[in-house]
Amino acid sequence: MLEARGVEHRLRDAIDVPLGWRLEVLDPLAAHAQEEIAAFERENRHGRGRLLPPRSPSALALPGALAVVLGLICMHGLTIGGLGGALGGALGGALGRVTGAPSGSDVHEVWMRLGAADARLMVHFGEWYRAVTALTLHAGPGHLGGNACLGGVFLALAGRELGLGVALCLTVLSGTLGNMLNAWFYDSMHVSIGASTAVFGLLGALTMHRSLVLLAGEGPVADRPALAWARVFGPLVAGIFLLGLFGTGGGEPDDAGRTDVLAHLFGFAAGVGLGWVLHWSGEWTRRPGVGWALGLGSLGLVAAAWGVALC
Repeated sequence: MLEARGVEHRLRDAIDVPLGWRLEVLDPLAAHAQEEIAAFERENRHGRGRLLPPRSPSALALPGALAVVLGLICMHGLTIGGLGGALGGALGGALGRVTGAPSGSDVHEVWMRLGAADARLMVHFGEWYRAVTALTLHAGPGHLGGNACLGGVFLALAGRELGLGVALCLTVLSGTLGNMLNAWFYDSMHVSIGASTAVFGLLGALTMHRSLVLLAGEGPVADRPALAWARVFGPLVAGIFLLGLFGTGGGEPDDAGRTDVLAHLFGFAAGVGLGWVLHWSGEWTRRPGVGWALGLGSLGLVAAAWGVALC
């Protein structure tokens, strides 16, 4: 920007300033440079991200992430009939009556019929609530363990930076949108389950938000050295790397037992979009009570989706 206005300047590495860069101009040009920068800021205040003050780390991030993981484990226990005794039998009978399954049917199979993300039922019969319920279902201990470990780490990190309620909202919404896009793409004859879509959605949201924060602090990157591009978009690139590393094997199985790579990709893409929305929302998500409302609303969405599935 200064170069375009004919103001001589240079950039130097500096470890004692934010983002590691110092802008230097000659003393006679300092006032003119400040005027040009201020004018640029006024003209572009609505055309770039805002550099918000750092958020204080949330003390609830780790306990909240552990609570969500525990909730997934309990849900898996329900789906395999792990309540034991008469309660387990009553639950199996009730589910059988809901789905029309014959008496003695496998409890886990009945839960899958109720809540799996079946593309045919979602696209052609309007059962879009399955995009939410499928996030809470897992094929077995290995599937659950992988999602719980990876998701717990991402949720703790996101909760620490963004607040637990906001992080939980991003998780549920990105997973839901990812499952919807996946069903729309396949149209029929495709069934998927698991929290992986939401896990990678949260990863996309967190890394995109972090890159936009750096971009807002770095300012326009067009006139910056190549290192500035790497510095700004490093988090997003790291997110894509993690998606490729963990999202192409051993995760969320599709109807043929393979990893549902497209579900992970759609979830990540949805998360990137939500990360952009979060950044441009500015201070709104930092208001008292908003984080709690978003978090509780996300849990309410999951509960409501299962309520529809069981009705």
